[in-house]
Amino acid sequence: MIHFFDDFLRQIPELRFYIYLFFPRMVLDVKMMVFCNDITFTYGYSILFYGYLTKRFYLVTKSFFPER
Repeated sequence: MIHFFDDFLRQIPELRFYIYLFFPRMVLDVKMMVFCNDITFTYGYSILFYGYLTKRFYLVTKSFFPER
């Protein structure tokens, strides 16, 4: 679970590109999180990160495709 984001980003390289594009500050936090040994903190932070990522993606897609 500690190296979850390393494996996850290695499987999806274009997602890594989008994260570098949209969240330059959060990439540093994720890199710090990988070195964190507290598994519960890492797990909670990954949940927060997923929530932030999906919300950001939803807002971006909504701006590209506005409802009629």
